[in-house]
Amino acid sequence: NFIDSKEALDFNSDYLNCETAYLQHLKHEGLFEYIYRYPRFQFTAAEKNDKTNWRVPKYKIYLFKNLWIKYPDEFIDSCKFILQNTKIYKFIFNFPVISLNYFYLISRRFIGKVKKLNS
Repeated sequence: NFIDSKEALDFNSDYLNCETAYLQHLKHEGLFEYIYRYPRFQFTAAEKNDKTNWRVPKYKIYLFKNLWIKYPDEFIDSCKFILQNTKIYKFIFNFPVISLNYFYLISRRFIGKVKKLNS
C-alpha cells in the first residue's frame, strides 16, 4: 500500500492532504485507470446552528427545513455550471428547489445593485 511505502516518504507535494494521498494510493495500486468522473455540482450548506470553524451559513435555502448556504458565490457558480451544460427548462425540471433558490438569490443581488446605484 502507498501509505507504508518508500514512495510515500519521498512524495513531494506543495499541497499534501488526504485527497492527494488517496489519489497516490489509487495510482500505486493500479486502480487510477478505473476512476470515472461524473458531472456534478456542489456547494457548501449547513443547518443554521451547526458548529463551524469557518463561515456561518448566510442564506436560507427555501423549501428545505433549516438548511442554509454557507458560500453564496459557490452556490451561484455551481448553478451556472449546470446552466452552461444543460437547457434552462431541464435545470428547472430536474432541480426545482435549487433553481428557485438560484433565481431568488440572483434577483436579490440584482435588486441590491440597482438600489445601490439609485442611492
